[in-house]
Amino acid sequence: MPLREPTDGDESPTNIVDKEESPEAGQKAHLVGLWGGAQGGSLFFELPETGTLFVGRSPGTAEVRLDHDSVSRRHARLHVNHGDVRIEDLRSANGTWLAGQRLPSDVPVPMPVGVPVEVGTAVLLLVRSGSAPLVRVGQPLALRDPQMIRVSGVVDVVAKSKLSVLLIGDTGVGKERLAAQLHEASRRASGPFIKVNCAALVESLLEAELFGHERGAFTGASQAKAGLVEAAHGGTLFLDEVGDMPLSTQAKVLRFLESGEVTRVGSVTPRIVDVRIVAATNVDLRALVEEGRFRRDLYFRLDGATIFVPPLRDRPGDVAPLAQSFADEACVEAGRAPVRLTDDALARLRRTIGRATCAS
Repeated sequence: MPLREPTDGDESPTNIVDKEESPEAGQKAHLVGLWGGAQGGSLFFELPETGTLFVGRSPGTAEVRLDHDSVSRRHARLHVNHGDVRIEDLRSANGTWLAGQRLPSDVPVPMPVGVPVEVGTAVLLLVRSGSAPLVRVGQPLALRDPQMIRVSGVVDVVAKSKLSVLLIGDTGVGKERLAAQLHEASRRASGPFIKVNCAALVESLLEAELFGHERGAFTGASQAKAGLVEAAHGGTLFLDEVGDMPLSTQAKVLRFLESGEVTRVGSVTPRIVDVRIVAATNVDLRALVEEGRFRRDLYFRLDGATIFVPPLRDRPGDVAPLAQSFADEACVEAGRAPVRLTDDALARLRRTIGRATCAS
């Protein structure tokens, strides 16, 4: 949809079919908000039992604040009544969109659970949960810090949608584990989770690894081989260090995302694949776009929902549980009895917090 600087905007009437959904007793309603680009961010907002709240960019007038230029100052209004949540567009510049349709202004429309509602280019998801926090038992990362518990909750909620996801954070903050968590919490959990390290493969090999090749396609191709995209069919493809992907490969990845088809190297026959993309980077992709080193159209394809992962130095509460969790894993792999980290060992770890990562 075309975007412009929010003013009052024009109303675009659309017939929307009301579809009520009855909340279960004891459930709480929450909103998860996500917006990408250079202004990217997220929110996790617990809705009251009853009341009216404004959604918008203005910190003074919007209780649910989405800090993005595509969002009007007062973009929409939420009507909450004991679990029933309706959203009303307030003649916003860029509209409020549900299921690909622009909502009519000044008409409260039911918000379905787990269905993305576009507010400008930001996304709102309604989720209902019990009193327990949205952090799954047995999650890949042992977490205690409130920032990461919130991130983990956002991951679990976004997992239920069909959005592509972009994880942004320093090297070693746990992006791969969060990607695996997202896969396990999604409807694709029974499918494969395939990782591609875009920085580890040379350009001449990356295309064949991603899309596969036919026998004789190049020197050494003694037999046909499916690519990693095909291998991820029905599951999730994790593109790690996506900012290091060569421009020539970016064009082919974009074509695959647009068509849902891949063509092996040396073949002219496309193959249909059903894959969800989760990408991760430790660089500012928006800056790479402006420098001409990353395709703008691919960036927006990957940027369905952006999740920022804070560095370990900003969440010291996670040092002890993470260290113990990794020690437990190491003991299992080595076939040794479990060990408990002493207070002195943990204190030494905390002293290195300025340069520590989950990986280290």
